[in-house]
Formats: sequence, C-alpha cells, structure tokens
Amino acid sequence: MNRILLLGAGFSRNWGGRLASEVRSDLQTALHGDQYLSRLLQQRDFESVLGMLQGEYDRQPSAENQQRLGAMQSAVSNVFGAMNRSFMARPGMEFGNDIAFSIRKYLTKFDAIFTLNQDLLIEFKHHPNDPGIWQGSAFPHGYQIPGMREIRPPDAPMEIDRIRSMWAPTSDLRLEPNMQPYFKLHGSSQWETAEAMPMLVIGSGKTAAINRLAVLRWYWEQFLRYLSLPDTRLVVIGYGFADEHINQAILDAARGSLSMFVVHPRGRDILVRQRNAMIPPPEPLRDDVPSLGESTRPLSTTFSNDELERDALYRAIGLAGPV
Repeated sequence: MNRILLLGAGFSRNWGGRLASEVRSDLQTALHGDQYLSRLLQQRDFESVLGMLQGEYDRQPSAENQQRLGAMQSAVSNVFGAMNRSFMARPGMEFGNDIAFSIRKYLTKFDAIFTLNQDLLIEFKHHPNDPGIWQGSAFPHGYQIPGMREIRPPDAPMEIDRIRSMWAPTSDLRLEPNMQPYFKLHGSSQWETAEAMPMLVIGSGKTAAINRLAVLRWYWEQFLRYLSLPDTRLVVIGYGFADEHINQAILDAARGSLSMFVVHPRGRDILVRQRNAMIPPPEPLRDDVPSLGESTRPLSTTFSNDELERDALYRAIGLAGPV
C-alpha cells in the first residue's frame, strides 16, 4: 500500500495560518494607500491579482509596472513572514500531551508528504530528530526536503533564529534512505534560487513557473510518480481544489488504483466545482475519484480527544490506530 498526504492552506489554519481570503484581507490593509492595487484586490483573489501584475510587467516592463509588481510581491512576502513568526513562537504542533493523539505521529505514517503551502510550519515544528515521534515508522532518520538545504546565518545559534534562515537548491535531487520525503510543490517562503530570486509559485501560470525551476519540476515528477503507484491512498487535508494542474493529476491517477480521503470543513462537497449551475455538469473529482471517506472536523479536536475521528483518519490509510 502506498500512502500519500497532500496539504493545503486549511492544514496550517489549525495553527493560526492564513487562508487565501485572509491573505487578501492582509494585503488590502497593507496596500490600501495604492489605489490601483487596492481596487484590484477588492475585485479579485490575491493570486489572480499577482498573476495580472506579472503579465503586465512581462508585456510592458515599465517603471510603473515594476513598482506595482514589486509592491505586491513585497506585501505577500511580509504576510508569509508574519505567519512564520507566529508559527515559530508557538510551543509546538500538538493539541495535547497524549502521544496516542499526536498529529506529528500521524504525519510519519505517510510514504511521502506533498504540500501546496509556502509557510514554514512543518520546518519549524515537526522536528526530524524527535525519536518519540519517528520510532516505529518507516523513517527512523526523520524527514527531508529533497534538493534543498537550509542556510542559517552564522550569528543564529538558537532554534528561534531559524526565522532568518534561507533555503537554496542543491544539485542533489534524490531521496535519502530511511527519510520521509517532504515536497513543497509550489516552493516556499524564504526559498531562493542561486540568483537570489524567490522560489515562490503564486499567481497564474503555475505550471510554467514550476517548469522553470529544476527542483520544483522534479517535485512535480515525484508527485505524478507517487500518485501512479499501485494501491495508492491519498489523504488531502485543507486543500480547496482550486489548482487545475493538481486536480488533473489526481483525476489521471484515479484511472489507476488511487483512492482519496478528504479532510475539509465542507467534506467532499468541496469537490463540487459548479454547485450553483442550473443544469449540474459532470463533477469528475466527486464522481470519478474513488472515495475513502471524509472528515469535516478540525484537526485540533481530532488530534486532541476525538478517538473515533482520529481512528477514521488512520483507517483511511489502512492502519488500525496510532501504533
């Protein structure tokens, strides 16, 4: 059995992370003095606005378009910076002290973790060298972010100083034995190329942006490979199914032996893309991807004291419980 986890913004929301609508609100506050950007953010989601600004600058690289794009990118970076600082200040990821309800223990049960999130919650709070969490898993050496290395400032000896770390790509695109791979499909905040360009895939043209970066292109290939493995169980937590390239990859894999369990406040209803249509069209994500079930409860209760719901998440990946 092949167990895969896919995380969206709703996952980090359990620890105070911002959803896309909340990021837009933060950007509206930060950019309220710019009439042009403020009006765009009132009309569209922030990724669409960023995509428009990128397109305008590509077509006409004027000083004005460069200033607008730079202001938007800087504001987005500040939102993620504030989010990361809040994660670093948290005492941990757990919602209680009972190891049987450990969310981090659950994370270790997957053959691979893929995320669309660009925050640093996992990096800061899911420690790869915690033997109590990794004991009994298939990954005694913890997890790795393949093809990336953390660069900590020389004057940053304390764990809290990692807020100033940067991550840079390496030429070593391989999976380490006995380590769980953690793939950030859309890059991350505080990731930079060798030319000090952000490795953050936001806005329109995500597929093209991924293809321009070797490590992200390789991540995408790994995502397709893991999805296509026999008897694959995919657990999706907090993803709103708004990225067509991700959805299509899941649909393609469902023609094989992939099944999916959805953790979202709206449950499997999130798979319905056109719920207000007068004549309901086909809904492939709902109808064509074999279902393992759903959970509509927040992780903060599931992994605090809700034994029935916790066990449901374990059964979704073919396990009886947190052993």
